[in-house]
Amino acid sequence: MTRSRAALLLAGLVAAVALMRLHTYHEPLDRDLTSYAVIAHELLQGRELYSDLWDHKPPAIHVTYALGELLAGYGRSGVYCINVLGAALTLLGAYAAGGMWAAAYFAVVSGDLALQANQPNVELFLNAALVWSYALLKRSRPMSAGSLLGLAVLYKPNALPAVLLLILAAPLGSARARLKALAVAAALPIGTVLYFASTGRAEALFSAVLEYNAAYGGGLLKNLARGLAPWNLLPRCIWMALPLAAAALCGARERGWLAAAYAAGTYIAVAAPGRFYPHYYQLWLPPLALGAAATLAEHRPRARWALLGLLVALQAPWYRLDAETWSRRKYGPFNVEAERVAAALPSMLGEGEQVWSGESGVYFASQRRPASGIVYDLPLREGPLVEDLTRRLASEWERRPPRVVVLLDRPPLDPALPLARALGADYQRQPADPRFPSYALWRRKRPTSP
Repeated sequence: MTRSRAALLLAGLVAAVALMRLHTYHEPLDRDLTSYAVIAHELLQGRELYSDLWDHKPPAIHVTYALGELLAGYGRSGVYCINVLGAALTLLGAYAAGGMWAAAYFAVVSGDLALQANQPNVELFLNAALVWSYALLKRSRPMSAGSLLGLAVLYKPNALPAVLLLILAAPLGSARARLKALAVAAALPIGTVLYFASTGRAEALFSAVLEYNAAYGGGLLKNLARGLAPWNLLPRCIWMALPLAAAALCGARERGWLAAAYAAGTYIAVAAPGRFYPHYYQLWLPPLALGAAATLAEHRPRARWALLGLLVALQAPWYRLDAETWSRRKYGPFNVEAERVAAALPSMLGEGEQVWSGESGVYFASQRRPASGIVYDLPLREGPLVEDLTRRLASEWERRPPRVVVLLDRPPLDPALPLARALGADYQRQPADPRFPSYALWRRKRPTSP
């Protein structure tokens, strides 16, 4: 295939992915995504990560969302920008690692609804970093691959086993080359820690990213064992990718140690958190696309079009559904109702009055700045930081109390939680609103001053 033809085909695949993402441009977004967008927006306003803006993800995802805002603005346009960019980079990495058929297979399945893959969660960018690392290691490029592997850890710490396995299995020719790759991979995370230490935020970083995540995931060995259970190894959410998996497994023994390391690292990254959410399984899409393309090229080249057609047939029905239905299919009514809460806020708040929401989607959809650096309530409901973070929130409320507090009511707020005590006698729960029955609203009894 000539370079010009390859470039034309790749441009067509990227355009197809952009159109697929455009179909759900107006989808009400999940809390993870809106949290990244809100935090990134606040970072660009000069606020600080972890010591003020709390999240338990490493900083790479917040920087990525900030880049999207700089390129295309705050809101859906910025999210769409990085969505297409992340998918295009992963697609090009699949091409670099496995050729045009691997890129085509990935393009078709890259927005799978069941895997929640049509929107830019962390796994999208982790896929881009890992598949390009794999491609570069195949070409014995340890320094370039090492830098991307270091970036992968800054997207999610559970990528670390994949980083180590890929470096150990790569055909680099010498221990010195492996040490170089490892050193470069370690440089970016270490440099990030040193940066936060130099700004007095090392403790806040470790508390959020290490202490909270260690409790969130539980025991690693136990989670890896649970990952082998059939309902976790092959859950319903990945059934649409089973044709890829079947083709990949048929030639698995012939692809060498590097491919095996990629697969093992992917399994660990999916299982390590112990939660087995559908979007975690997106990490399987690039290695399965690579494996299927390699198997069919070697054994059944005429079947490549058949597999592509089957994947298209499996994915096409999703695109008959509108964007709101995608959100409901993936997450239930919660994100749709969060946007309805946001639309109702102008009638609830006076000039200069603030809202605090346990769902960051309310801030994102209303374009209101958060009344606290804690933009969602998960760490206030569970985990080792409940007491500390609720004290921080209560202190912020004392300085500038929000007029309205919005919380997801499924499950209802436990009266024993510190957050319930923080609401105390100053806030009164409002009657349920049929526009957003999944949410509970509390209104401050005394007016708040701007």
